[in-house]
Amino acid sequence: MKTRLQQIFSIPWLADLSAVAGILAYAWQLWSFAHSQRSVLDEGLYLYKGLQYVLGRYQPFEPYSFWTNQMPLSFYIPGWVQAVFEPGLRTGRYFAVLLAALMLVAVWLTARRIGSPWIGAGAAWAFVLMPATARIYSQAVSQGLVACLLMWIMALALGERRRMWQLVLAGVLSGVMTMARINMLPVLVLLVLYVWWERDFKSALWVGLAGLAVVVVGHAVFWPGILSIWGSLGQRFGIAALKPWFPPEGVTPFWQQDVAFSDRFSSFFETVRYHFIPMAGVLAVAFLWPHRRDWKSTSHFKMAVFLAALFVMMILMHTWAAVGNDYCVLCLRVYTGFYEGLGILLLAASVQSWRRELPGWAQASGVLLVFGTLLGIGYSGAQDINAAFPVEFFRRLMNIGVPVHRASGWDSVELWRMVANFFHLDFEQSFDLFKLLVPLALTGLAGGLILLFSGMQARRSRNASLPRSFGAWTLVLFLVTGSLLSPTRLLSGGYRVYDCGGDEIAVFEQVGAYLRETLPPGAKLYWKGYTPVNLLYAPDVEIYPPQLNLAYTYKTTGETEALYRYGWWNEELSRRWIAEADYALIEVRYYDREQWLIDVLESGDFEELTPTASTAPCTDDAVIRIFKRK
Repeated sequence: MKTRLQQIFSIPWLADLSAVAGILAYAWQLWSFAHSQRSVLDEGLYLYKGLQYVLGRYQPFEPYSFWTNQMPLSFYIPGWVQAVFEPGLRTGRYFAVLLAALMLVAVWLTARRIGSPWIGAGAAWAFVLMPATARIYSQAVSQGLVACLLMWIMALALGERRRMWQLVLAGVLSGVMTMARINMLPVLVLLVLYVWWERDFKSALWVGLAGLAVVVVGHAVFWPGILSIWGSLGQRFGIAALKPWFPPEGVTPFWQQDVAFSDRFSSFFETVRYHFIPMAGVLAVAFLWPHRRDWKSTSHFKMAVFLAALFVMMILMHTWAAVGNDYCVLCLRVYTGFYEGLGILLLAASVQSWRRELPGWAQASGVLLVFGTLLGIGYSGAQDINAAFPVEFFRRLMNIGVPVHRASGWDSVELWRMVANFFHLDFEQSFDLFKLLVPLALTGLAGGLILLFSGMQARRSRNASLPRSFGAWTLVLFLVTGSLLSPTRLLSGGYRVYDCGGDEIAVFEQVGAYLRETLPPGAKLYWKGYTPVNLLYAPDVEIYPPQLNLAYTYKTTGETEALYRYGWWNEELSRRWIAEADYALIEVRYYDREQWLIDVLESGDFEELTPTASTAPCTDDAVIRIFKRK
């Protein structure tokens, strides 16, 4: 049987066939999610602002316009695609599906080259096993664009026998990626250092110049307004030369979060759950890192160092930006979509050289981290784990009788009463505690089973290609078991934030057709809706650009003119715009939030027209109410 399996795994074309099947399965996932997920704010901003920039109606960074808070290409690329084909969610999402599929092709080809045909197939299927990633990439946001660019940079640059044109093109794409998202600038820097180490200084110089040329030309095209991208950093670090491009001072944002440490902790481990394979894979690589002499080649050692350094830098940067700040604590789970492919390639570059045995301290540390990660997964995934149990399960569990000895003899007390007395809780509080303890107990039990099986395997392991120590087995089984469970709600399958059912693209086109019929060309539009995707279907209306970012650009204090010039807004501007508007479009979810606005709309100056259908089939809060000035 073993020989038969070895013969099967020695057939390269069979591995390639498996990889192609994985890519097709992933494309099907992407297509399905592209139609079924609700549109998000960022998606609408990239599509709508990008189209307006490409059509020349607005310019990035111009005063009294959109807040251009990302680098220009993140808007221009989806804008160009819509200009060539057709404005709307269908074009944006189909382009996102194409980018994600191309990204996976790059991952497969790279993993195949630096690992083996079967490692390449495994890398392709790793993404199929992470539906959270497919959900993120299927929306027209910048994660899919950046991930595609990053993986093709790796495909061009990794390894010792790269041609010069491939390295230069990798540098160019690094510059393009930087002009799409400034947070990816470290890729160009570390790429230059890697090429210098792997090849020579001259090659690294050409790579650096190619990438820098794109960045410099990009800045020159949008000079000097693009310096506002750097202005926030300049303000934070006191760089006086950037003061003209600082954000307005004396401003109090409306959007402020008071996030507890427990929520930050949960946010981090949600990210581990949704992107389990690269996150757990990097943990395994850290402990099973081979001795220098044991690497498949010197080139593999260098590329692994490069990939590990880049992945660690990315996760630290984005964890600080999300979990370490208050602006968007939950964003880490989507930020990781930018760079998670690096973790998959690190596995591909290193797995054939992993250590089979670990020293005692490394085994203890690895086991503790595995257990800690499992408990973190249990804590952050409590709601999804508990969904597998009926409510009555918890009530019956709480009412289990526990024998206690009293002065009168033995008696029985409900389990919840013992817990409540110990922690000074009432029944409902005890119920919530049990709903937390059950997931922790289950993930702890899973950890115990992994340890038990690891101990059994370590005792009888004689195969030179398999782990031989308890700690090594624990790490490998943790990664393999988690990868197989990744599609479930416990891990990556639990990311369903924007699942809505129905055909989201068709619904937007239906609503768009109604808006196009209702809103005459040139109408001034007061807008308060979640996603500006709706506005793509009414291309000739006039809008008030700062409104598109909703509460994220709304300020409760600050000088009005300075806010407006920067692309922000406040109540004074809001009142001014509603007084000028010919139409007001207010989504149901926002209608009751400002009494003064309700008073204006119901003052008799406006008449309400028939509202749109909901742009989200799963809820009625996405219905748009339309008010026309009389």
